[in-house]
Amino acid sequence: MPRFEKHLFICTNERAPDNPKGCCASKGAREIAEKFKEELHRRGLKGRMRANKAGCLDMCELGPSVVVYPEGVWYQRVTLNRICSAGAWWNDCARRSNTGKSQKKKIEHR
Repeated sequence: MPRFEKHLFICTNERAPDNPKGCCASKGAREIAEKFKEELHRRGLKGRMRANKAGCLDMCELGPSVVVYPEGVWYQRVTLNRICSAGAWWNDCARRSNTGKSQKKKIEHR
């Protein structure tokens, strides 16, 4: 049995400043990864869900990018404000962890 029910992989890849794709690191990805960790702890999800810094997820032009497994749900242009203000998303994640049901909810910027 896996230790964590969900893994959040946050791209923190860094590219050269002149790379046309850009990079998630220059868009605040490290701070976003830390905020996810804080929110998991604050919301009582630590131990059930894990936020992991990841290398390139190949979505740099839409970054910062996050993917949640096992669902395989992608989020692009994630911001610190969206992480904190996505209460319904966090509650849904916690409920899905309890029931095993998967409903895709987005915290992405559109």
